[in-house]
Amino acid sequence: MNNVDSTKEEVELEEFLESENLFQLVRGVPREVSNTCLDLIITRNPSFINDAVIQPKLDRSDHSFIEFKMNKLSCKGRRVRTVYDYGVVNWEQVIARFLDIPVERLLKNYNSLNEEVQAFEEILLEHVKTYVPSKEIVIKLRDKVWFNDELRILYKKKLKFYRKRNNSIYHLQLYHEIAKKFKKACESTKENYFKRINDTVCASSKNWWRLIKYKLGRERNSTIPALVEMPEVEATLRSLYPNRACASEIINRMIKNMTPAIMKPLTKLIYESFETGVFPKCWKNGLITSVYKSGNNLDRSNYRPITLSKALSKIPERLGHRQLYRHLINTKLLSASQSEFIAKDSRTYVLLDVINKINTGVKDDKLVPCTLLDFKKAFDNVNHECLLVKLYKKGVRGQALKWIENYLKDRIVQTILDGCTSKKCSVTKGVPQGSILGPLLFLVYIDDITNDIESNINLFADDVILFNHKKDPLESITILNRDLKKVQE
Repeated sequence: MNNVDSTKEEVELEEFLESENLFQLVRGVPREVSNTCLDLIITRNPSFINDAVIQPKLDRSDHSFIEFKMNKLSCKGRRVRTVYDYGVVNWEQVIARFLDIPVERLLKNYNSLNEEVQAFEEILLEHVKTYVPSKEIVIKLRDKVWFNDELRILYKKKLKFYRKRNNSIYHLQLYHEIAKKFKKACESTKENYFKRINDTVCASSKNWWRLIKYKLGRERNSTIPALVEMPEVEATLRSLYPNRACASEIINRMIKNMTPAIMKPLTKLIYESFETGVFPKCWKNGLITSVYKSGNNLDRSNYRPITLSKALSKIPERLGHRQLYRHLINTKLLSASQSEFIAKDSRTYVLLDVINKINTGVKDDKLVPCTLLDFKKAFDNVNHECLLVKLYKKGVRGQALKWIENYLKDRIVQTILDGCTSKKCSVTKGVPQGSILGPLLFLVYIDDITNDIESNINLFADDVILFNHKKDPLESITILNRDLKKVQE
């Protein structure tokens, strides 16, 4: 930080700034009396500030002043989004015209599956853009979730009259009227928005938990087949949630409406993917959005990275997940202690099971020591080679194993924050959170944690609870410590 050898405190500060992805831009000694650098410029975005120069001190101050230039950020707190008006479209005509396009013949001109998939997406997107009306809207990041187009129009009208309010009393009256109307419309829209959420949540417990989540071995051949049937692809397309976020311009609602037209060429592409054991590269690209968990909101470790994948990539993922899950469940290759991502199981059943077992020990006058474990960044630290070995031991072999290996490797992600997108970064470990197949692969990876455990063990994804009940407290603690050592190994 200065021209002399760095002190221990300076080294510690530099290490701290580096750990928090911060940059210190002042170079030199602003305070010559003590030969120290007390006046700092610290930022997360060094491109925001240029030409930080130490100028001569002013008057009687013993501090030199620092002059710098602040650049205008390219991210202006807003982003542009293309919105399609699906409600006014005659989908029968759109589908009929898409069927007139010789898609299969066009795809034969490409040499690789990745090129075929990219070409298919371009054809589909261009067709939708041609026949589905669309408009670009500017989303300001400060906008509330309930702030809609009608309110934006009223807001612009309010600004218009605000600028003219000093022209005359008449203009001032008009401004007060439109301001009052805008305020009333905001209150009504906000109330209706939260009422709709309340009605949706009250409709089923599944919707409630979805909202909560948003806010806060045998040796057999794998049952993932190279054969993919069109009805299965069609059913998967129609089951897509239309409002689920995606990484590209092609969204769930778009492909769901185009199902009759695209299911045949898409089935052939997915068939080729399973048959060759290749997951197209363009389907591996994802956008990461950070979801705040708890704690200090300035600490990046308190955010969960969720990967937004391409809409079309969810179809082969869903088909692969369905076959792999069926194989693991039917052959009982997943531990019965695991409750997360398992059909007809939930955290409620886990709690009831644990409470029942603890109560049984307490009623028998036994000591019940308990340990709760939560693996840090569990999904992000999955070793791909270890995962593939564990899949092989569970009977996933041949093209199925090759397909999963290809699905995991060479993944490219970009982080999106406040409308800004980071540079591309390759991922060499972990399973994508927010994907369809990722959670099931994680269950396979963590499944052997229950091996040789003497205590009672329950798992909910990466959350583990260990407990036992013995008459002898020393024996009970010894067993628990022994199990903890096995888990650590």
